[in-house]
Amino acid sequence: FNYKNNINLKLFLKNLSKLQNRGHDSFGISYFENDNLNILTCKGLVKDNSVELIKSNNKINTKIMLGHLRYITSGNKIMDNNNIYNYQPIVSKCKYGSYSLIFNGNIPLHKYNKKFKIDTEMIINYLNTNSSKFNSWELLLTNFIQTFDRAYIIIILTHDNRLFILNDRYGVRPCVYNYNSNGVVFSSESCVFDNNSKINTVNPGELISVNNENI
Repeated sequence: FNYKNNINLKLFLKNLSKLQNRGHDSFGISYFENDNLNILTCKGLVKDNSVELIKSNNKINTKIMLGHLRYITSGNKIMDNNNIYNYQPIVSKCKYGSYSLIFNGNIPLHKYNKKFKIDTEMIINYLNTNSSKFNSWELLLTNFIQTFDRAYIIIILTHDNRLFILNDRYGVRPCVYNYNSNGVVFSSESCVFDNNSKINTVNPGELISVNNENI
């Protein structure tokens, strides 16, 4: 989330590649531009696709961007281009409007809802179905944390240019961040930050909201 300037796609992909060890199957980025939610996904490694992505999208006008590296851990482990859950971020829509979501974790389906094949599908269904019961993202996501005990880090980009970051109550999955007057960056590992950066941790059970003014 850059408060002042547009995201530099080349730099964003460079930082995303530093996290390549977290997933080799696919990767993706999402962002809002002129009120339109865009998603770019590729199979394989960041380094093998960066040049073409930058060439095709060198004029992106956005201050917020999500990136995700996918390692398939549940469901069908064969990459299928027709299966939207083989790529993240996931794009969907609920009562509050369009949003994109990235999810790092593993929620046991047998404990919550056996009708779904993968946990990501269950998360999207829960958000879209239950948004009608709450007046805000904050209340919905607080309820999510109370409902699902582990294990996940979820980041949501909303149509009104807000970020929500939520950690399960046990803090099983890592998520760190750095923020200053220019903006804020969240990551599963601290390797994307400069050596002099102050590293903060998303605490167990914490819900963080970021907008154009503050965190």
